[in-house]
Amino acid sequence: MIDERVALSLDGMKQAAADAISFVAGMSEAEFLQSTTTRMACAMCMALIGEATARIERRSPDFVAGILIGRGTRYAD
Repeated sequence: MIDERVALSLDGMKQAAADAISFVAGMSEAEFLQSTTTRMACAMCMALIGEATARIERRSPDFVAGILIGRGTRYAD
């Protein structure tokens, strides 16, 4: 079972990703590149995902290592 705070961070990451997808739904690449508002909103979503990732790494490094090893990825500090 994972820590409750880790679970909350994962939920936040999932929501931020869903938000970013919804912001660009139906847009072409050119429309996205022309829309400063959409680019900034998506950048904020990526920042939120990055912050949540850092929180998870600090709180539960074994959880992160388990995911990476489970996917066949080598994890080294």
